[in-house]
Amino acid sequence: MKRIKTKLKDIITYENIVNAYFDSLKNKKNRAETFVVDLTLSTVLNSIYDELSSGTYEVSPYCTFYISEPKARTILQPRFKDLIVQRVIYNAIYDEIDKRLFFHTYGVRKKRGMHICSRMAQKYIKEDTYYLQMDISKFFKSIDKGVFREILFRYFKDKDLIELMLKFFSADDGVPIGNLLSGIFGLLY
Repeated sequence: MKRIKTKLKDIITYENIVNAYFDSLKNKKNRAETFVVDLTLSTVLNSIYDELSSGTYEVSPYCTFYISEPKARTILQPRFKDLIVQRVIYNAIYDEIDKRLFFHTYGVRKKRGMHICSRMAQKYIKEDTYYLQMDISKFFKSIDKGVFREILFRYFKDKDLIELMLKFFSADDGVPIGNLLSGIFGLLY
């Protein structure tokens, strides 16, 4: 498989960061943190650009909350600034990753998802095809950073981009549920 040539230095542009900001705003306009970023928008976007360009970017501490439906989970919500950085990465890599995924992968993919997956499952069930429904317990927490690093090197050429992506791993707990990149990481793993 040919590795993806996307380089971190090529995706760190003001245009990409501004586009990522607007993409990140969707469904988050009423969060208090979004208002603070809006008040200091140019400072925040310049800070992201400078930190990414100089290699000094670090992920901020997450906001933690718990949900109990459909099952108990700890959600780690990234700060809005970190969401913008994740969106810069996501926008740059998604199309290349999507081309390499198995056709019948439905999670976190554009123009796919639960409804299309459900229709396909119903179609195959009517054809008397066997199927397996499963859930891997604590899947995102079980993603090993060392193994995932090797997987990323199979997909990407640019070491700096890989190192930036790995910053969104939790110290001990794999990939936090709540990150924009978590779903993509799960598909690659």
